Amino acid sequence: MAYRSSSNANAKAASMVGILPTGTEVGDRLLAFVTFDYATNTISSGAAGWSLLAQNSITSPDGHTCTLWEIKSYVGTEGLTWTVPAAVDHIIDIVSMTGRHTSAASIIQATTNTTGNNTPISCAFTGLTASSGDDVILFASLDKINGTDVWSFTSSPSGYTERQDTDRTWVTASTHTADNQSGVTGTLTTTATRTSGSVNAGYLGYVVAVPISGGSQTLTPAIYVNTNTFYAPTVTPGDVGLIPSLFVDSDTFFIPNAVATYSLLPTLYSDSDIFFSPTISETYALLPGLYSDSDTFYTHTISGAGAPQNITPGLFSNSSSFYTQTVIAGTVNLTPSLYVDTDTFYSHVVATAGALFPALYVDSDTFFTQTVIPGQVSLTASLFVDSDTFYSHIVSSGGSVLQPGLYSNTNIFYAQSLSKFNDLIPSLFIDSDSFYNHDVSVGSVNLSASIYVNFDTFYQHLMLTGELIGLVSNPSVIITTKTRTIILN
Repeated sequence: MAYRSSSNANAKAASMVGILPTGTEVGDRLLAFVTFDYATNTISSGAAGWSLLAQNSITSPDGHTCTLWEIKSYVGTEGLTWTVPAAVDHIIDIVSMTGRHTSAASIIQATTNTTGNNTPISCAFTGLTASSGDDVILFASLDKINGTDVWSFTSSPSGYTERQDTDRTWVTASTHTADNQSGVTGTLTTTATRTSGSVNAGYLGYVVAVPISGGSQTLTPAIYVNTNTFYAPTVTPGDVGLIPSLFVDSDTFFIPNAVATYSLLPTLYSDSDIFFSPTISETYALLPGLYSDSDTFYTHTISGAGAPQNITPGLFSNSSSFYTQTVIAGTVNLTPSLYVDTDTFYSHVVATAGALFPALYVDSDTFFTQTVIPGQVSLTASLFVDSDTFYSHIVSSGGSVLQPGLYSNTNIFYAQSLSKFNDLIPSLFIDSDSFYNHDVSVGSVNLSASIYVNFDTFYQHLMLTGELIGLVSNPSVIITTKTRTIILN
């Protein structure tokens, strides 16, 4: 598995467009040799998805530039257009290879010759050292002094096959390949011959070694297969006694009781509205339908020994497009339509305060709601770590003792108790004022009665010893002396 195919494109333009070699598949490794007649006009924009490996320019005998580009693993979305600031005569040779490494770097050796050589030119390119199984490619280009002269490459290095040979105004280029090379290549020589015209030419180009795929490799030790068998606990039907027995919590919780009954105004409003669930009256198909992806995923196999190997096939990039379902129907009416309820609901107000007995028990425990913020977060409140140890019961059929034994909880729970310990001095003052509840009705309302301003004067009771020396103006007050009790009416 090595050379697959190659392509050639040539023209005079600022946008230089290459051609994808026939039969190129996803995962192939591609090299593009872009050569053009301009010494100082470098490429301003490379083709999308390609990496620049080398760029060389010469200003004599006429002036020329060649560049080398690479895709290590073809995906299918890469571009084929290279851009220069001005229109130039150019040639683009692209080589597609299969079974090549998808990540290791290529070895590149550049050669330039600025002499005006007469035909035939023995173009000698500096070689390199190839690793075992590497593919070696020679890209050669002439720097023609006269653009209308016609040149061609009439021979290949020993053991190499010429894949492309193109001549146009100012530019001549060729591509030669040899599969599965190893060791020092030595100088690679190809012959360029002028078939029309009389002016000489220089030359430049690259020798490239493309590494072979890692192949397969045996892993030692082999994958471990766990033969352990895990069983699910089985509970056998029958009467089973649990030890320890169920813990009965003897805490007593009291429900507050109102000592008086009061009417709530306004009274409870019973809403007789009927709410219907919307029903879609027609069924519509969603387009596009469910997409079934038929991609096949392969397990990587590693082979070879010695230096680290690369896994093949490479990462599979799935270029499938997934679409959101779209409802193509127009306006759809729901039956019945949305019901808007205009009822107004009022909160009940207790007109008179009442004492609850026993008083409401306030539990001081605080429970926090966890709050999660995207990214790295801290939880508030922090996790409570309970140091209690809880044991699971072990159940078996028949009369059995469960282990572990009873867990004795040393916590003590106390019931709330209320006791009276204060006397009121002076005695309770009973205010005979009347307080009225506000009546609320739907719509604009008036509050009745209006705000009550209390001008009463309150006096403090005096407990006197000896003879009666004063009276308190408030009725129903009992004043006690040493010798008698007087009730004032």
